[in-house]
Amino acid sequence: ENEDDAAETNAATAPAIQADLSQIRPKPMDELYVDHHLEQTRTRLALSFQELENIRVRIKTADSWVHVWNSGYTGARKEASVWRARWDPSILKRNVVEVPLGHYSSEGIGRPRANRPPNSLGKEAMVVELTDPGVSALSKSPRLDEAHLNALLPHPAKMKLAWSKCSGAVKVYVWKGVPPTPDFRALGMVCTTTAAPPRLDAMRCVPAAWCSAAGADPKMVWDDTGTGGRRGSFWSVNTLGLLVATEDRKSTRLNSSHLCNL
Repeated sequence: ENEDDAAETNAATAPAIQADLSQIRPKPMDELYVDHHLEQTRTRLALSFQELENIRVRIKTADSWVHVWNSGYTGARKEASVWRARWDPSILKRNVVEVPLGHYSSEGIGRPRANRPPNSLGKEAMVVELTDPGVSALSKSPRLDEAHLNALLPHPAKMKLAWSKCSGAVKVYVWKGVPPTPDFRALGMVCTTTAAPPRLDAMRCVPAAWCSAAGADPKMVWDDTGTGGRRGSFWSVNTLGLLVATEDRKSTRLNSSHLCNL
């Protein structure tokens, strides 16, 4: 009897095994379930040193805003709201790109339906703008496309929940980005109203070489006193005034990486 025959005999005489195949969860195959958006955030093309020297980086106030969340109907003693800076590309400034580094929080609620934050936010919150003066303002810069930005200012490798509160109609989740390597810093956080993590392109990370120790103390914008349950607070940090949330009401709980200035 040869080995093949023996194998067939053994398989035939082995006791039957009962299995409930309905309990086996299918594993997605990359070939069939490709997240093209995720792949786009991973595509990177580094700029040369000479090209980097020609890119201008500027910190400026945001032109417009999008409402994300507010503390109305939460029962909190203080009012606050969270906003996302909106960049509207101009056909007259196609060589300019604004870079999202996180969301912003503000005391007060403003006018959410009109996407108008409290006046204080417009004075304190700042965004990062990149300009390529090597091309005409009417031309899109080949050095500020998605692939080059992903190398210079990459998206986080993943989003991790930093704080949340779910009580009745109150649902708010604040996420921190995990930089792809120790060479980068995630300066802000992103807020959502669902438990699903935000898309990776909701924010970018900055080179650690761009950062310095913060000169000003973080400012508490809001805490959840009066809501009950899990404690938490919102802070405005670094020179950009970005949102950072913590599970306590003390600035000592803030991560030092969020306190860096550009």
